[in-house]
Amino acid sequence: MNKYILLLTLTINYSLFAIPAYAADCGLVTTKGTSLNIRQKASRSSRVIYKASKSSALRILSTRGSYYKIKLNNGKIAYAKRNYITRSNDCGVVSINSGKLNVRSSRRIGSRIISRISRGSAVNILHFYDSWNKVKLNSGKIGYVSSKYIQSGMASKSKEIKFQRGSSSNTIEGAIVRGTTNEHFLKAGAGQVMEVQILSLENNAVFDLAIYKNRRGKYVTLKNEAKYWYGELPYPGLVKKW
Repeated sequence: MNKYILLLTLTINYSLFAIPAYAADCGLVTTKGTSLNIRQKASRSSRVIYKASKSSALRILSTRGSYYKIKLNNGKIAYAKRNYITRSNDCGVVSINSGKLNVRSSRRIGSRIISRISRGSAVNILHFYDSWNKVKLNSGKIGYVSSKYIQSGMASKSKEIKFQRGSSSNTIEGAIVRGTTNEHFLKAGAGQVMEVQILSLENNAVFDLAIYKNRRGKYVTLKNEAKYWYGELPYPGLVKKW
């Protein structure tokens, strides 16, 4: 079994007073129940034409009083109450030239198509893979889409950590603002263990550390808002095969 000694240092500078910048104007449904009423017009008395699943994403087109004008995955334009929608960088917008984007049952081109979603609609991105995004739809379905067709600020900030030949350390530098996250990940093969040391070099820089338990994207958080961590990855007691 190969074992690597790794020193990883982080430098992250950010402003506590900066306004979050959203790559695309979309938000997540934050109802207490299971779904959000989508209405034909910006009125409580208007007919409900759809129910968007909790934690799914809506494309925000404009504001009308206490409502957002939104676009659904099925392409329909309608209205939803603003106080149940939270703008987020966890959502992304479908950016294909024409037609609809296939949502598949797994991260494979030939896998079953479970839905097709409209250009300009939004999805909740649950996890980033190399060339796929795991997403949640307005219907509540969870599937996979090609990442090249999703416009997202988070997608551009999710990067694999790589090292120069013969080097066991790397320094990550970047700027973030309140409400955003830079995601960096390390890959490990089956049976591979790494000894990792992560050190924050700036007084106001902290990081979260998580390890994925399986190929479905489930993970365990090892540290929240930490400035230093040392240990083995994959973490003892968790599935070693990523």
